[in-house]
Amino acid sequence: MRCAVLSIGDELVQGRTQDTNAPWLISRLDTIGITVREVRIVGDGITDVMDAITSLWDGHDLIIITGGLGPTDDDRTRDALNALEGGDVERDVVAEAALVARLDRAGVDANEAQRRQADRPASWRSIANANGTAPGMDGMFKSVRVIALPGPPDECRPMMDAHVLGTLVDPALSVQHQHEISCFGLAEAPVAALLGDRLQEGADPATGIRVSRGLVHVHLRSADVELLAREAALIRDRLGACVLPEGCECPADAVAASLQTHDLTVATAESCTGGLIGGALTDRAGSSAWYVGGVQAYANSVKQELLDVPVALIEEGVVSEDVVEAMARGACGASGADAAVSVSGIAGPDGGTADKPVGTVWIGTCVCGSVRSRCVRLPGPRSRVRAWTVHAALTALWWHLEGVEGAMRWDVRS
Repeated sequence: MRCAVLSIGDELVQGRTQDTNAPWLISRLDTIGITVREVRIVGDGITDVMDAITSLWDGHDLIIITGGLGPTDDDRTRDALNALEGGDVERDVVAEAALVARLDRAGVDANEAQRRQADRPASWRSIANANGTAPGMDGMFKSVRVIALPGPPDECRPMMDAHVLGTLVDPALSVQHQHEISCFGLAEAPVAALLGDRLQEGADPATGIRVSRGLVHVHLRSADVELLAREAALIRDRLGACVLPEGCECPADAVAASLQTHDLTVATAESCTGGLIGGALTDRAGSSAWYVGGVQAYANSVKQELLDVPVALIEEGVVSEDVVEAMARGACGASGADAAVSVSGIAGPDGGTADKPVGTVWIGTCVCGSVRSRCVRLPGPRSRVRAWTVHAALTALWWHLEGVEGAMRWDVRS
């Protein structure tokens, strides 16, 4: 089945909002053996929408559209499809009743603009929306099946899974199983070298690499679930300590899993990241069971008074091995946590020196009284240094919790 995805919205074309629906749809369709051949983004103009649909009609069997189904004047997908279909337009009374009831529960009287969201070509069906007022649409435009879904991801995705995906399954197509391996501390090129000819087109499993926020993700896909499992295990072994545990997408996930496995609690002591590490940990549901709290010790006086870092160490230089080790011990002592992670660094754009340039960060970890430290030199602007410091610090903590000696490509060796 030849498929295209069409995302609609001026905010997407103008770059104010990132299109996250198309990548998600591609991934979901891939699991049932449907490969998306083209992705297109157009603005809200009705002519643009109609031109895009008619051009995609040639060469595709399926077009999935997201966006433009709401009640405002700039939501024109429904009008475009009604115009292209050229037949009778009718109001779906079931869909109208559902949206009226939803608005009523919110204390809003449905006006005509809201009710017309239930309009559709007479030969098409509406797709129920449990999370919003705009139903989707499903029908045939000439010989091509067209499915239109709302733009908000929390509406589009549940509708796709609940009401659309199952109708697209073709018994003649092999179900594709997928697996992703994530790692931090390795660059993309070394990962590719370790994978070797597995990246060649036509390999089974199909293997690809993507890089996001300092992490490298290896994506595997195959119809043979046993082959997929064997290959995943082999790749994990090749990539070594930098590979995150199964089911973990980032180092914060790995730390959370390790703390729960070992029944430990953790605290944070942050200088250059100013609370980002604690934020990454508390993003995890259930973190209150193992995250005690943190100290954002930007000022030297806070390091001294709350974390018990000796003045002499601070005077020798706060971006140092001794200071982060003292910060980690102090965080455990002040909070009563079993473990702690600390950071002190130069995020920039100013403050670097010849021996400690911008991007230099010391990381300290303390686990049940055992203290470790390491220095990394992270590239890029301030925002990247701070973001990658979070991953580097949590990776170091995860290794310490698991008793692993790992290496990152940014390590500064004495």
